[in-house]
Amino acid sequence: MSTWEIYILDIGSGAETRLTNNTVIDAHPDWGPGDSLIVFSSWQDSTGAPTGAADIFTMRTDGSQVTRLTDSPWEDNDAEWSPDVTRIAFKSNRVTQISARGEIYVMDADGSNQTRLTTTVGWQSDHDPGWSPDSRTIVYSHYNGSRQWFDISDPDIFVNKWSELIPWNIFSVDLQGNFEQLTDVSHIAGLPVFSMNGSSILFLRMDFIFDTSGKLIGADHPLILIPESGGTGQQLIPDDEHTGTLEYHDW
Repeated sequence: MSTWEIYILDIGSGAETRLTNNTVIDAHPDWGPGDSLIVFSSWQDSTGAPTGAADIFTMRTDGSQVTRLTDSPWEDNDAEWSPDVTRIAFKSNRVTQISARGEIYVMDADGSNQTRLTTTVGWQSDHDPGWSPDSRTIVYSHYNGSRQWFDISDPDIFVNKWSELIPWNIFSVDLQGNFEQLTDVSHIAGLPVFSMNGSSILFLRMDFIFDTSGKLIGADHPLILIPESGGTGQQLIPDDEHTGTLEYHDW
């Protein structure tokens, strides 16, 4: 049985502190107010037994006072605390009830007032919410392909049906549900994060690479910086032998 646990690493000493210890998957932690709380996802039911869908929990930084914030038979995941620490953004498929169709939600920090902000149709799916510094706007990755997005993990489907697995673009949504498309790429733009002053957004773009016969053989992964209002953007790291290996980033 697969199990993941959450740890804290002390940068100075290198000491590791284990915060969760169970038989389920605990993942996607994010620091909360004053670095005293952590929000995370856990694949467990109301009895603590493993389940196929995540819910969102908080705990203190010593692993104590674990508190369940959501309780849905469908997946609640990708939790992100707002900078003003009053709200938590997350994705959920509780309305679509299809594992490949997430939507962006927000709730108060105690789990109350859970509100859907985005609505998907077809195989659209919304992921990876990230807050603006003023806690008024959320950026996220929006998938608009013609088949379920996680088919991208199947090498045969990805190589031969790649055109059905794009595009992914960066969108933003405010707390009233008003959304805006910020990028217009041919292949994939994802994992958006705001700069500390809110003037820019950093994201990872995937540019597919084809051989001379037109067969998909890979992808470059440039980091792109755009204004908070969107646009074409600036590539931060020149293309080199590492361009295809870039994955995660933050400010």
